[in-house]
Amino acid sequence: MLAPESETGFFTLDASIALTEPWGSAPLSLSRWLEVRTVVDSGASRTAISDQAARILGVPVESLERGPISGATGAGTRPFIRNLFLRLPAPGCRPIRLDKVTVLHRSLETPEPTAASSSRVGRVAWRDLNTLGTDIARILGARLTLDYLALTGDLSW
Repeated sequence: MLAPESETGFFTLDASIALTEPWGSAPLSLSRWLEVRTVVDSGASRTAISDQAARILGVPVESLERGPISGATGAGTRPFIRNLFLRLPAPGCRPIRLDKVTVLHRSLETPEPTAASSSRVGRVAWRDLNTLGTDIARILGARLTLDYLALTGDLSW
C-alpha cells in the first residue's frame, strides 16, 4: 500500500481530503474531494497539509487560528484547520475526521533550526507537501510498518 519515492526515498501515499465547513462565499461539501500525495511521517504526531492544498479547498490560510508545533527541525507556530476529512485508497475505508490539521508552508513563520535538524530534513520538511502523521494510525487502530531495507511499507488495520 505504501511505496517509497525513488527521488527522495520517503514513503508516500495518495489520499483525498475534504472539508465540511464553509470557507469563503460557497460552502464546501464532502462531495468535493482533493487528491493529494502525502509523505508518511512516522515522527509526526499530527497530519499536515500544504497551504496550497488548503487554498484549493477554499481556506483563507492567513486568517486561520495558529497553534504551537515542535519537532526535530525546530519549533514555531502554524495555522491549523479543524475538522478535515481524509480518505485513504483502501477498500472499505471510510473517511477519517481529523480534529486538527497543521497547515505548512516555508513562508509561514519557519521554525528556528535545532541542533537535531539536518539539511536534508529541513529541505524536505518545508517544501510544499502534505504529511500523514501517526494520528491516522491511532484513529484507525492501525499498524504502520516502514521497512527501509526491503523498501516496503504498509498501513493495516
